[in-house]
Amino acid sequence: MPVAERHPGVPVDIVVRHGKPADAIIEVADDVRADVVVVGSRRHGGFVGLLLGSVSRRVVNRSERVVIVAH
Repeated sequence: MPVAERHPGVPVDIVVRHGKPADAIIEVADDVRADVVVVGSRRHGGFVGLLLGSVSRRVVNRSERVVIVAH
């Protein structure tokens, strides 16, 4: 966990869930009452800035939380 090691003052919880990725992300965010959910986007072809992957799109469309899509 290199990022956590570089930032020892930042609390990190690792959660493993089974099922559809977007549903699991939303469930965990709801369970911990997250203020923000950060997901990645897939980089495909020449429309990198315009396309979201299916998981990112589903989280953005279904989450009641603020969602940041990083790429």
